[in-house]
Formats: sequence, C-alpha cells, structure tokens
Amino acid sequence: MHNITSRICLTFDLWTSCNIEGYISLTAQYIVSNWKLRTKILNFFHFPPSHTGYELSKKINECLHDWEIEKRIFFITLDNASSNDVLVKTLKNQSVLNNSLICSGEFFHVCCSTHILNLIIQSLKELGDALDQIRESIKYVRGSEIIMIKFKECLQQIGNID
Repeated sequence: MHNITSRICLTFDLWTSCNIEGYISLTAQYIVSNWKLRTKILNFFHFPPSHTGYELSKKINECLHDWEIEKRIFFITLDNASSNDVLVKTLKNQSVLNNSLICSGEFFHVCCSTHILNLIIQSLKELGDALDQIRESIKYVRGSEIIMIKFKECLQQIGNID
C-alpha cells in the first residue's frame, strides 16, 4: 500500500452471521499506474458488541493507521445504518483524516446504492397484494379499447387527473 500514489476509497460493512456474531469488513479500492482498478481487503474480523458509531470509527481508524493510509483516503461507502452517521462524523473530526480530506470531507461519505435499492425493494414487497392489484387493474384497463374509453371518462368526471 506504500507504493500506491492515488487516493484510496474505502468500503465498510458490519453484519451479523447466522450464529449471531458481528463481523467487520474493510476494503480499499484504488487505481494503479496503468489505470487498473485494484481492490484489497484491509481487514476482516470478529467485532463483538457494542456496535456504536464511535466504536466502529475506532476500529476503522486503527486499521487505517496500521496500513499507514489515513492521509490518503478519498471517501468511504457505507450503508445507511444510523450508527454509520456517527462513524463518519467521528472519522471526519479526527485531525489526521480531516486535514487530508478533499473538499474538507464534503464528499467523504457515500451511501451504498445497492443497500438503498434493497430497502426500496423490501418496501415494495410490503405492499404485497396492493401492488399486484394495481398491476392487474392496469392490465384490465389496457386490455380493451371500450374499457379504456370508460376509464378516461371516469377520470374526466373526477377532474385534475392526467
């Protein structure tokens, strides 16, 4: 990691295994001289409670210090757990990191898009039958020109619906 000249982007995740044990993974992504993206797992370890943002930030900071990369971090990607807000704030306030962050750390925290997408899908699943009923209603209305005409007439009677 000493030979890397680019900024380093981090990905961090904490999860609970099937035997209810907490684990942390910290991964670095960086560009090497021939413009190839490289990924390196910096640490993977058991992490017993408490899983507070402060405790998580201490562990990440230790890892960054062990790898001697704390002054070369560009951003960190995390899911949107509430403890991660504290984690990011704590990391940003550390003087070693804070003095080296681009744009004063404005872009330091990047939300994990796959986690957000998963949350959206899970909320759609909660709609369950309602979503299926909406789909079937659309199929029904589009299934016949007469039904579509009657549907449009109903919309006109209600008004202000496009």
